Amino acid sequence: MYSKRKFKVGDRAWRFDQMHRPEQFCPYCVDGIEGRFYTMVHYVGNHRAWELPVSFDKAERKGSAWYTDQERDDELWMRANRHSIASAVSMCRDIATLRQVAELICWKATK
Repeated sequence: MYSKRKFKVGDRAWRFDQMHRPEQFCPYCVDGIEGRFYTMVHYVGNHRAWELPVSFDKAERKGSAWYTDQERDDELWMRANRHSIASAVSMCRDIATLRQVAELICWKATK
């Protein structure tokens, strides 16, 4: 899902920042590639630029996470829906549906 070297110059990149409210995703632009680093410039205001290693993956994004547009959309959808989906599954009483859900999430039943 998170492939290496996914950004190009001019791409929008989203930085996840837990301290930034109300929007937790701050938009940046990939300004260039210098050696082994992307240089990121904030779209709005004079926020400092970031350097991000070209060969990184999600596990290596310490302190903050960088996302493409699609990854950001997926993350927002998951955050908005996962708890209500889990609640709906917990209220489900149809065994066939529950077995389908278990199969989709590769859950192994105990009995």
